[in-house]
Amino acid sequence: MLAVCMMKVFRYLAQRTVLAVRARGERLRKSYIQFGQKTGIDDKQVLRKTDIVHTLSKLFGLKCYLELCTPGTGGKFVDIRKDQLKEVNRLMYLSPFSFNDGMKIDFRSPDESIDGALEEFQTSGAVVDICLVDGWHTYSTASRDLGAMYNILQDGGILVVHDCLPPDRETAKPTSRRGVWCGVSYKAFLDFVLTEPTADYVTINSDYGCGLIVKNRTFEGVLQAQNRPHQLPKRPQEWLKLEFLNAKSDFDRAFDVFEKNHGELLRLIEPENFNVIFG
Repeated sequence: MLAVCMMKVFRYLAQRTVLAVRARGERLRKSYIQFGQKTGIDDKQVLRKTDIVHTLSKLFGLKCYLELCTPGTGGKFVDIRKDQLKEVNRLMYLSPFSFNDGMKIDFRSPDESIDGALEEFQTSGAVVDICLVDGWHTYSTASRDLGAMYNILQDGGILVVHDCLPPDRETAKPTSRRGVWCGVSYKAFLDFVLTEPTADYVTINSDYGCGLIVKNRTFEGVLQAQNRPHQLPKRPQEWLKLEFLNAKSDFDRAFDVFEKNHGELLRLIEPENFNVIFG
């Protein structure tokens, strides 16, 4: 009886998250069209998270890809160019064992925990040097996901973190909502990069904000090594960093600071500049 009840709960969660991502996808599609109307660029040319993965992989020779997601997030595994990569894996949590989207799920957890799936990943001998982090958008899961993926990332590897630039306060609610929901992934991202001394970061102003984190390197250093020297946006001033971090679990206060200063906090780069610097 307990097993049957648990299965119903997992099925309900999967259905709920799938509906949420469909609504978010429609909102995202419309935002691409609006962006194209403003710039004269066709919506198919707008920079997406998978485009960023492919560009970084090619430039820096990153070959071992891992996608961390749920049944209602990620959603672009089918677009990953497997011929460009040596290893391609997907770790999905909140995923009932009955869930099947037609693509392989290498490591799976039926609940919010990823401990067992991570252990399987590590014992399998798999490695990761480029990882798309697009999990559940509550603070506890988003911050946990960042720490876990950073820990298993190879030195010089890069995390591509989705949903770092929510368009408004409603989209950035800390609990799930119907329709578009970026949650507090932006806060987990900033809390991590502003306090982790071994990480460098920038953020691309596209696809709801794609944060890039490089491990034990600086982006200016890795670009210099590729004979592509560029001056990137400066890190936020100390007073601003402290003001954001001091908000702690007060998400309204954090968003107030973020809304006024997101460009400086995120070290924001426009899509056209990303293509110049990394393309």
